[in-house]
Amino acid sequence: MRTYNGCTQERELLVLGGNGFVGSHVCREALDRGLSVASLSRSGRSSLHDPWASNVTWHKGNLLSPESLKDALDGVTSVISCVGGFGSNSYMYKINGTANINAIRAASEQGVKRFVYVSAADFGVRAAETELLTKFPYGGVILRPGFIYGTRSVGSVKLPLGVIGSPLEMRYSQLFQHTRPLNQLPLVGPLFTPPVNVTAVANVAVRAATDPVFPPGIVDVYGIQRYNQKSNTARVSNQYRISEREKMNHNQNQNQNQQSSEGSRHDDDAALTEFLASLMDYTPTIPDELVEHYLAKSGFQCPDVRLIRLVAVATQKFVSEVATDALQQCKARQASVVKDKRDKQQKDKRLILTMEDLSRALREYGVNVKHQEYFADSPSTGLDPASREE
Repeated sequence: MRTYNGCTQERELLVLGGNGFVGSHVCREALDRGLSVASLSRSGRSSLHDPWASNVTWHKGNLLSPESLKDALDGVTSVISCVGGFGSNSYMYKINGTANINAIRAASEQGVKRFVYVSAADFGVRAAETELLTKFPYGGVILRPGFIYGTRSVGSVKLPLGVIGSPLEMRYSQLFQHTRPLNQLPLVGPLFTPPVNVTAVANVAVRAATDPVFPPGIVDVYGIQRYNQKSNTARVSNQYRISEREKMNHNQNQNQNQQSSEGSRHDDDAALTEFLASLMDYTPTIPDELVEHYLAKSGFQCPDVRLIRLVAVATQKFVSEVATDALQQCKARQASVVKDKRDKQQKDKRLILTMEDLSRALREYGVNVKHQEYFADSPSTGLDPASREE
């Protein structure tokens, strides 16, 4: 194991074509996540002189000769293939199809758990995609990014492809966000596919290769953009959580040097800070945006995402409890035994949840569906007289 940026690397990731445009970004992204990274390509070690390149284990090999893959696959848990080529039809089929098929089969035989294929070209890749989904039905992911832009290094020269690609991606998102089916049209379809940043492709590729809950199958350019946005949001939340915990630790150290009379108050502050920071470890089913929306509709503006998470946690628990109680109300109501035409007794196995079941469940929490109130002095305040007597 090695260390990079202060992180201990544990899982082994093999990047096929790691010295190429996409592959080099994938290697760097994986290193930033603390992974142990190896790469295999025909030229071996990358010609790049960036610091991260020295933290990659470089293998020289040819995917058209499967035997050269065995050593590189030793100890590998995940593979990302960025191998592709352009030229004659036979050449593209050999590189995009045969080479990747060999890699997929070799990885499967070696017991690799997950395989991600960055499928950029059209010719020859469908055979490789079919092979991937066959060999890795639960851990195979195909990324179809279309045109990829970003800073490309050619020797010592850096080509800023983002100067063109970035404005195009933004413009395409504005023009064609409601016309996604257009990219399925024959011949002209690719013209309606927005470009995507190479860092986004690398981000999603590494996540797909290392996250066991990442769903298998095909991810198009819109899916790549969506997953990348989620990952970036999670990173910001994680950085915010770490920052809050560092502040909490700093406050705790200061508290130790203060008078004992103030210790209790500072302990409470530290406990509150720790509690709020812990909410950033939790991703509720109810999205933050939905909570913000309904808080705004209720006249509240909440600038702190931690408080939004707190509301989401409480709301999710409340909804779960109400749903469970309503189901119990439904079962109790339908527990009566009915008779069929032959006077044989039988139970109706169907459960039909009614508004009355939900209303009764909500009453237990002081919520009167017929007379909704935002605030109440006590749980019984929202109940009508009849329900109070019950």
